[in-house]
Amino acid sequence: MFALDIKSLKKFFDDYYARDKAGLHISETIGEAEFDPTARCAVLRVMIQKMQNRLKDLPPRLQRLLAYRYGFGMAECKSINEAATFFHLTENYLKAIEKKALAELRDGMNDGKII
Repeated sequence: MFALDIKSLKKFFDDYYARDKAGLHISETIGEAEFDPTARCAVLRVMIQKMQNRLKDLPPRLQRLLAYRYGFGMAECKSINEAATFFHLTENYLKAIEKKALAELRDGMNDGKII
């Protein structure tokens, strides 16, 4: 399937999940004495597993699009323009498809289940 790792999901998770409702990054709200890097690593691994499970539920075309766009299993992320050219789509249509797919993934990530 996809070779997901912490580096590949950093953009997705850091922008959306690492901020509280006030917009503060989680590192700004946790004191140094409370920060446990082992626990953070464990949480990220669970999130990766959960993301893999949610990706499997998406249609194959959306899986390919997100894998190409965000670099799952590849060395680097692609821009909207590069992804649109690769999939022979307009940038606006690709943005709409991507927005819908990411909304589905985020809803699945926030479903209250561990994995």
